[in-house]
Amino acid sequence: MYGPEDVRRVDPVEAIRASPGTYLPAGGYDPVHLASSLVDEVLRRGISAVRVDLGSRWCVVTAEADWLAGLSGDPFERIVPFPEAGPNGMYVETVLVAFARGVATTSAAGSRVVVGESLGPLAGVDVGSGRAVAFSTRSTTAPRRP
Repeated sequence: MYGPEDVRRVDPVEAIRASPGTYLPAGGYDPVHLASSLVDEVLRRGISAVRVDLGSRWCVVTAEADWLAGLSGDPFERIVPFPEAGPNGMYVETVLVAFARGVATTSAAGSRVVVGESLGPLAGVDVGSGRAVAFSTRSTTAPRRP
């Protein structure tokens, strides 16, 4: 028989890091794939204007509206289901937190550094009622996909 002492809390970011092949194509860190996953989120949330800026150090995805508004949880902190993407769909922000060297976001609610020490290209950016997510093109733990 199991009791409360047998239940252990699982850190969602650590769980994702433990299985990179489940969350990253071919087990490698691919900024283009991650950016396209963010764009997919934006479009599936009914927002038609989205922009991607991919540089050598950062990738920024910006939308005219906040695609994370109204969620039941913060996808930068835990796995949040994304039913619009299918039965096992989840918001990719948690994957960014697990593998990117830097992650930052800005919206009407303010800006914050999620991973790392810098807002990167989001410093001083005003997205109005929209949202932008910036993430490093380099990974902390997963090999980069060729």
